Amino acid sequence: MGVNPGKFKGHEKFERKHRFGFPLLHDEDWKIAYGFKILTMSGLMQARTVYILDKDMRVQYVNKGMPTTEELQQELARINR
Repeated sequence: MGVNPGKFKGHEKFERKHRFGFPLLHDEDWKIAYGFKILTMSGLMQARTVYILDKDMRVQYVNKGMPTTEELQQELARINR
């Protein structure tokens, strides 16, 4: 799933436009972001961060940026071994 801050209405449009193929959660109060200690840019917006959790909900991978699909697939394969 993906998590984005901001108002729900704006994210409906964003979700329809991009059709990610997974649920998009709305973190209007930034509770999820602060829980994962995601960096913010001057407190105005969150830095893009990708987390992969295992079946026990433990964080196995963190990338503060935009990893490639290939990199994510490799990490998923590693985690699922």
